[in-house]
Amino acid sequence: MDHWLFLTVFSFVKIWGADAEGLSTLESYLDDTPHKNLHHLLNELLASSRIERCFVIITDNAYQHLYDYQFFANQRAPRAYYFVKVPPAEDLLAPNYQTVRVLKQIRAQNCEFMFVTLLNGLQVQRLLRFVEKHRLLNLQQRYVVLQDTRLLGAEMWFIWSNMISTVFVKPVEKQRFLLSTIAYPEILNGLVVTKRLMVWEKGKRIKINQLYQDRTSNLKGFSLPVVIFEHVPMVKRSADNASFVGLEVEILKTLGVKLNFLPRFYETNDAAFEHWGKKLPNGSYSGILGAMANRSARIAIGNLHMFKLYASVMDLSWPHSFECLTFLTPESSQDDSWRTLIQPFNGSMWAGVLLSLFIVGTVFYVISSLHAILLERRIRHARRIQNWRDWRSKGLFQPRRSFDTKLFRDVNFRRYLSRLKSLPQRNIDLFDEYSNCLLFTYSMLMYVSLPRLPRTWSLRVLTGWYWLYCILLTVIYRASLTAILANPAARITIDTLEELSKSYVTSSAWVDENKKLFVEAFDEVAQEIGRKMEIVDNIETVTDHITKGEYAYFDNEYFLRYLRMKGAQRREEQQFTEVVLHIMRQCVIQMPVALGLEKNSPLQPNVNKYLRRLSEGGLIAKWLKDAIAELPAEERTPQEAVMDLPKIWSSFVALGIGYFLGILAIAGEWLHNEYVVRKHPLYDAYNKNLYYNFKRHFSNY
Repeated sequence: MDHWLFLTVFSFVKIWGADAEGLSTLESYLDDTPHKNLHHLLNELLASSRIERCFVIITDNAYQHLYDYQFFANQRAPRAYYFVKVPPAEDLLAPNYQTVRVLKQIRAQNCEFMFVTLLNGLQVQRLLRFVEKHRLLNLQQRYVVLQDTRLLGAEMWFIWSNMISTVFVKPVEKQRFLLSTIAYPEILNGLVVTKRLMVWEKGKRIKINQLYQDRTSNLKGFSLPVVIFEHVPMVKRSADNASFVGLEVEILKTLGVKLNFLPRFYETNDAAFEHWGKKLPNGSYSGILGAMANRSARIAIGNLHMFKLYASVMDLSWPHSFECLTFLTPESSQDDSWRTLIQPFNGSMWAGVLLSLFIVGTVFYVISSLHAILLERRIRHARRIQNWRDWRSKGLFQPRRSFDTKLFRDVNFRRYLSRLKSLPQRNIDLFDEYSNCLLFTYSMLMYVSLPRLPRTWSLRVLTGWYWLYCILLTVIYRASLTAILANPAARITIDTLEELSKSYVTSSAWVDENKKLFVEAFDEVAQEIGRKMEIVDNIETVTDHITKGEYAYFDNEYFLRYLRMKGAQRREEQQFTEVVLHIMRQCVIQMPVALGLEKNSPLQPNVNKYLRRLSEGGLIAKWLKDAIAELPAEERTPQEAVMDLPKIWSSFVALGIGYFLGILAIAGEWLHNEYVVRKHPLYDAYNKNLYYNFKRHFSNY
């Protein structure tokens, strides 16, 4: 600060200390009574202004002599200041580079008091228009301006409606000065009128608080136009479709009560397709941005995020909320109901179970065979073979590869087969054949009882232990199957940006500003998503694309809940299959939400003050909770131990498989009977036992 203080003081000294002629000019100038009284007035204003940081003097050749050494010496404490001398020919609507640099420095230091004493009122007008457009000065600071009729034209009403802390100085009769200011909020009607503050004369003290009062704390019931954009949960239409409700609507109503104004809500004509708005090729704006740029609205609401585009058109208030911006993504499930029967065991477990069937069946067969040898069943079988050989030696039957029809129909052979039927049959046990061993072990595992217990005790003991194994295995299977049926199917969701970037889902957003968040991000994953992101225009159909697995939509969490609810209602009305949409758990960014005020709005200090109070008092959180009360939460409560048709579908699949295998078995038996049994030479439709007795004893033929 010492450096630029030195520069400003140096420029002042350079102006006044040029030569002796300058001093004589100053003395002759101050001898003029009106200018001398104006000098005292400005000196009195500066002395009573209570400046803490700095003040600014913008003047020209006509009034530069007012700011002499005595003007600065009368300060109670020396303060930093800027002294800007404007040449008479300079166009302040497009000032030179040095002037712009000084104005930017003044804005950076946020100087509190500004004297604008220019003889040419048109220059003052153009200067104010320039600094208001480019925000080079804080128009809410205290100003002292020489009154000129060219400053009070209709084209200046939007500046004076914001620059309300301005005192106009006008000389009147008897070397007195009329101090007036803008009549606020009366100027909101569109007329630029001034309000008389006091008449000053030399020797009269000035109370600075009387000149610069807070006139935005009571707007006297004036109506303020508020442009809105419907966006949940900040603004939405009421049930009767005649008014608006939401968090920001409640905030505006409360501010209207505290600041004594009436909010008049309205929507722009292009809100349906322009949304918040954008910058057009001709430099204008659409949507609510256009309403604020054209000064047709004083306040804008509708879930305004702190984007650069919005801040260039309007002033954003203190953020009243922070929203979680994330994606609404498609969701699938692992509800493969037809696989329910095999889900209790994994692949290795099923392989072990199937292998145990063959191993146990083989063990049964081996033990049964060993037991048959010990009981000489094989010897009796050998004797029967010997008897067959004796019969064959008589020439009744000769083994050959092809059957002789005449031989099989011989009377002696038929008599032999009849005698075999009358003889006592061989006493065959359950596990004497390998195929029976496999079938019986399988049936015991499925809780199908044996026709009878085996005759040998060794097989009975082994059967008992195998029953214990089957009980243990089936209990484990049933417990796992019960747990699967009682719990909801696992969901396949996208919960991180990494998962979204690896998926085939196309990211989408409603406005370009959301896309810029990803494109300009430092994270490479976010940049990749931003490059592929698409802008959607019709928000009503975005849920249909998400349902088909095509899109993932980016917005705040509460609006995503609203879209999901509306999509479910629309599918229910059209009797479509219910599809669940998932809100990504990872918050991409916690975005602040603010109210939009017109540029250089004098309401901003009071609005920020009451927003902080509403937030600290918990009212904003309460209103937000009320606004999202009807929006379902993300997680669905699982229906424990509730059976439905999709869960039990696997049983119908198993039943269908059983029917199919049974039909195949019947078809196989019919084909075997038609093309094998009926074609055999010994088959007789009137004596079917002849064929079966033969096959029972001579299976090789």
